[in-house]
Amino acid sequence: MVETVTCDQSSEQLGLAGRAANADLFHLSLLILGIGVLWRITDIFVLGLGGTVINIFPSKVFPLLILLVLFWRYRPSEIPTVLGLSQRNFRGHILLGTVIALTFYLSGVILPAVLYRILVNHDYELTLRVVFLDTFWYQFLFFFTNAVMEETLFRGILFHGINTRTTTGRAMIYSSAVFGVWHICWPFANGLTGVALITEVLISVVLSAILGLFFCIYYVRFSKSATLIGTITTHTLINFFNECFKVGAASGIQGPDTPPSAPGLMVITIVSSMMVLMPLALTLYRYTIDDLLTVFHRSKRRSGTKPAYTNEDHLSQRSRRTSSQQELPSSG
Repeated sequence: MVETVTCDQSSEQLGLAGRAANADLFHLSLLILGIGVLWRITDIFVLGLGGTVINIFPSKVFPLLILLVLFWRYRPSEIPTVLGLSQRNFRGHILLGTVIALTFYLSGVILPAVLYRILVNHDYELTLRVVFLDTFWYQFLFFFTNAVMEETLFRGILFHGINTRTTTGRAMIYSSAVFGVWHICWPFANGLTGVALITEVLISVVLSAILGLFFCIYYVRFSKSATLIGTITTHTLINFFNECFKVGAASGIQGPDTPPSAPGLMVITIVSSMMVLMPLALTLYRYTIDDLLTVFHRSKRRSGTKPAYTNEDHLSQRSRRTSSQQELPSSG
């Protein structure tokens, strides 16, 4: 009797492992998305965590853990290829992701505030305030976890899952649209009604979808679907800067994705952001990280500075040394 139970349990475990390992990626992505949506709704509307110190951290960390454990246990070979968690060109993506985030913060927060004061409201406050000082590092942890979760979900498993059903271009658009709808919750959570609710829903969804498409272009075209490190870096810092470094009058509204409340400032913000985002997206669409590194190494050689010794250089040198040894005549 004991042996029968053990055999049945083992068979059941193998069945679960087999189903998880061989599950259709599209259906698996919908399952993970559903878990994320339910947890998000619970944290925001049921538990009301958006206005607390911990924020909606549970809806970020637990779906992420489910996703990571699922792939680590049953589909480990797809962690770099589907989830985009690869160290390829790690430092380059970290640096570029940081530069892009700073550029977006300057063009989407600081510059619009300055232009708004010059062109519209001369009394508009331009002071820079650092908020959440008592939980500063927790805020960074929160937004880093948020970025890893959303990037591995939307640009990772969901994009690749949709891509098994349609073309790459359509998968980029569809996953970005879902990412936009993902941000529909905050205007409702903030208690808006009527025209204000409709306006803020449209702006939040559309702008989030556009930003999601930008992240898709970075991942699919610029990094050649090799890694999400760059988009995770940019995503983390954009939210962190927007939430913790306030320019002008702080709205106090939940969610770093909420657009400015003043109509004039909102228009200037959108125009300024698009003037930076569009040419940058076209550049990332046309070129790749390898093109950027080639230009960087050429400039290093011209300036007389020796480029950093990479792992690829080591493998190439080792390959040449092995070939030379094989070409030597034998002593016998």
